[in-house]
Amino acid sequence: MRKSAAHLLAVLTFPVRNRFSASVRRILGLRNIRLLLVFGLSRSGTTFLAEALTLENEEAVKLHEPVKKLLRLSYPGTGGRSADDDAFWSWVFESERIPWKVHLLVCTIAVEAFRASNRLLCIKPISMSDCVAEAAAATGGSVVFISRHPCGRSDSLMRQRGLDPNAPRPDAGAFEEMGREWGGAHESFKRAFADYPDWVWLKFEDLCAEPVSVLQAAYERLGLTWSARVASELTQMTTTESSEFYGTLRNSRAQIDKWKNSLTEEEVEAIRTGARRYATGLYDGF
Repeated sequence: MRKSAAHLLAVLTFPVRNRFSASVRRILGLRNIRLLLVFGLSRSGTTFLAEALTLENEEAVKLHEPVKKLLRLSYPGTGGRSADDDAFWSWVFESERIPWKVHLLVCTIAVEAFRASNRLLCIKPISMSDCVAEAAAATGGSVVFISRHPCGRSDSLMRQRGLDPNAPRPDAGAFEEMGREWGGAHESFKRAFADYPDWVWLKFEDLCAEPVSVLQAAYERLGLTWSARVASELTQMTTTESSEFYGTLRNSRAQIDKWKNSLTEEEVEAIRTGARRYATGLYDGF
């Protein structure tokens, strides 16, 4: 009942939300605020990319997953579940949640537009990989998307799960589901990308292999100011080891094929089985 009511309310309030989005876009224009939206599946390098796009920019403000935080407040689950539970994410990615996620993103931008003097607003809305086109249309933001090999992303999810010493190793079915999630999301974005040639699409592996040249090209496409200082900061970020799991300091080249030493052949095949049906053509065999 709660979900049906929420869906009905979303439909009835669409004209109001549409006018609100248009107003927010006008405010951004009047205040000369540039909006960047960094999209990608979790554990694909979105945090690093958002950091890299705002290096040494005193006029930039970076927001980390604001929509996720707002969704957590409205999550109807009980029993003190955290926002990282499977139940929460299943709820977040139900199709009827899309208009709400977009609306919450617009509300976040509106607040920042009114209170900030910054000229660049970079947002990493991790829970919105299923509605990139809708978010871009509503906000007028420039889209930057990052993809990662499905095995590399799945391996990172496993290492994230390993932070809990009581978490068991998933079975083949769970790895196949990771492949399906990856394939569906990237097939969807690939279709949308074909209609928006101004969007920027980066590969995690390219970024890790040649971070300076790849980011410099992205800066130029996005109209951002590149400098020797940015290059120096980026080099430091990608050649410094850190033990912090969620940190952005890494030996970037070591991240590219780490999964080959962590996943079993059976796990890789399960991921391939899940992803292959979507035929994204992004990585051989996936």
